[in-house]
Amino acid sequence: MKPVDTFLRSVRDAFHPSDDAPAWLWIGMAFCLSVAIAVTLIRRRRRRQTDERSFARFLAERNVSPRQAQLLGRLATAVPVSPQVAATHIDVFEHATAQELARHAPSPTNGDAGIFAEVGALRRALGFERISGHFTLLTTRELGAGQIVEVAGVEATVTEVNEACFAAAAPTSSSFPLGPTGSRIRVTLIHGQEARYETRCTLLARQLGESTQRLVFGHDEQPTRIQLRKSVRVTVRGPVRLNPLGGAPAAPPEGDLGPAEEGTPAILGNGSLRDISVGGAALDANIHVPVGSLVQLSFDMDGIPYRDLLAFVLECQPHPRDRHHMRLEFRNLPASDERQLAASVARYSAKPLAQQT
Repeated sequence: MKPVDTFLRSVRDAFHPSDDAPAWLWIGMAFCLSVAIAVTLIRRRRRRQTDERSFARFLAERNVSPRQAQLLGRLATAVPVSPQVAATHIDVFEHATAQELARHAPSPTNGDAGIFAEVGALRRALGFERISGHFTLLTTRELGAGQIVEVAGVEATVTEVNEACFAAAAPTSSSFPLGPTGSRIRVTLIHGQEARYETRCTLLARQLGESTQRLVFGHDEQPTRIQLRKSVRVTVRGPVRLNPLGGAPAAPPEGDLGPAEEGTPAILGNGSLRDISVGGAALDANIHVPVGSLVQLSFDMDGIPYRDLLAFVLECQPHPRDRHHMRLEFRNLPASDERQLAASVARYSAKPLAQQT
């Protein structure tokens, strides 16, 4: 029996024949319910068809082959998400491909063959080959040629990267306490302007030349991110208004900053500052904003109001009690705001740590 038939029967059984309501009323109700259900199903089918056509255009624009589309579908099913999500969210793509590649043993020679080559081709087609320095490094498969790394404390240069491994070159004269093939080696690197990453990669091969040596490593799918500070950052506590640009407007949140000035964008969220510098800020917010988005911040610091400062979202991680920890980088600060903010940070940094609240 179809779900619609079951629902209509339950409606019919809800009315006892002894009820005073006329029969035509029951028939009319059943007809209206049938029409409403049919309209809902038609709309869902049309929406699904529209989404499918849009995704098909997306794949065609990126020259994704039918074979690659099948691989994308298999990766998405294993996570599980829709193929559209796997194809448009790099964090989902990396998780899905890491899960698939973990079933195959990497080697210095199989990066351009089999599943490793197929995933690499799909990565390039989807535009995930090289990520911006503003985005978190999710796996060493996102490294690129020319990247400077430290291998056991000695500087080396990444020369090639595929889905199975990456190779780095260093002077032959350098002394590496690497151990035998198969050893786990500490590899560190700087990605972007404010983040250092520590990884543990398996040494797959070591080839010595006259002037350089080539080191081949398996990938680390979970690099450890360590924050770097390019400017003085101080602990600051206080409310902050958050307006993600491009979002649907909503009513201003409650807070003690006072009403927004006339003509300012609608406020979509609020939060609490954690720390701040001339370069950016960290805060806890009541909304999630995707990494890579632009937002406007409004807050008070050291008795000075700062309104609608433009910032770039570097990180947004969920925290307990429906909060999200965010790291932001200021963009195009007005000269007056930058001078005032630098002065406020300098005054805060001169205070004892217990007073930096």
